[in-house]
Amino acid sequence: MSTQEHAEASGLVWRWAEPFYFPRGRAAVLLVHGFTATPQEMRFLGEYLAARGLSTLGVRLAGHATHLRDMARTTWRDWAASVEDGWHVLRSAGHAPVAVVGLSLGGALALYHAARFPVDAVGVLAAPYELPRHPLMPLLPLLQWVMPYWSKRFWRPPMVDRARLPEVHLSYPAYPIRSLRQFQAFLAVLHATLHRVTAPALFVYATGDSVVPVEHMHRYAQAIGSQHKETVLQRVNRHVITLGVNREEVFRTVYAFLQRVLGEGSGQP
Repeated sequence: MSTQEHAEASGLVWRWAEPFYFPRGRAAVLLVHGFTATPQEMRFLGEYLAARGLSTLGVRLAGHATHLRDMARTTWRDWAASVEDGWHVLRSAGHAPVAVVGLSLGGALALYHAARFPVDAVGVLAAPYELPRHPLMPLLPLLQWVMPYWSKRFWRPPMVDRARLPEVHLSYPAYPIRSLRQFQAFLAVLHATLHRVTAPALFVYATGDSVVPVEHMHRYAQAIGSQHKETVLQRVNRHVITLGVNREEVFRTVYAFLQRVLGEGSGQP
């Protein structure tokens, strides 16, 4: 039994998928991973920012990185509460200013958090404005009773060691149908709150993303109330832009934005 299989069987958090905290300077960044994924997909961005003087905290969304049945029991409010918990941890530790940066669902959750709390900056990486159009999407309320999980067609169990970790993606092998419905419900709530987002905002999307089209970036940028908005397109062919060989291009973009909006003293070049 692999480490990941043992963790699933026992309800433990997977190895390499744990939350992380890299304390450095007073300024901090809260990092939020995506749907069915783990803090692993934000860890290397966290290490990059920490090496430049920013404290980073990567939260684990409720129900993630253990077992699919755990995720199926959670709601979007549980995921938002995970982000809120991380925010309060950083604030209670004396960190200020604090930015929130998220990938995919994590980016949408970062915007939702920024609509409700006085964040100093928000970073949105490849967040969907709506779920992909699919003939089965309207049938989700019925499907959850006959097909509780929607398998990821091309998912393969990752062979993980520390050296290869930046190249692989730790995630569940399927989407809980109930969780997809929660994702849909959350996006509807988020759309109604976007005008309340006033913090400086960065949007980074990939030109070759087959999951989230670039038009989603423009819809978010137009909907928020922030006066300071930056949009960046990365020429990469993947959705999880925080992993893979081109990840440091994204990291540099995020760090440069944070330096601009949080102040020159927020990190060391």
